[in-house]
Amino acid sequence: MSVDSFMEPLPVGVKNFDDVELLMQENKSKETRRQFAFHHDSGHGWLQVPERLLKELGIEHFISRFSFKKDDQVWLEEDMDASLFIEAFKSEKGVMPHWHDYFEEGESRIRSFNAYPAQADRNFREVMRKISQLRAGL
Repeated sequence: MSVDSFMEPLPVGVKNFDDVELLMQENKSKETRRQFAFHHDSGHGWLQVPERLLKELGIEHFISRFSFKKDDQVWLEEDMDASLFIEAFKSEKGVMPHWHDYFEEGESRIRSFNAYPAQADRNFREVMRKISQLRAGL
């Protein structure tokens, strides 16, 4: 399942990183249809989510040190961490999360944020097992 399958067009008026940040702040109060931002540069991508949502979904201990954190937001690396989040969100909320795609020319400033304070390094097999459990409704 590719990230492109769930992207939505960038909202009108969103032209840069700061605009995306404002959109995320506005969406904190909209629980009926959660909107996220998927940031990427030419080398990698990250799904931006509120840290509290990771805790609410019970997956904060599965997030790797390859994701980033700034204030109350976490940028989940696109490979394992974002995939885990998507499965946990679908399992808990019963709907697929939606996000807006945001491409940054050059190197994203997300790379300069602090690494997520992973409490344990989870290997690929453990994360995939967790994703399988979420898909099975366990």
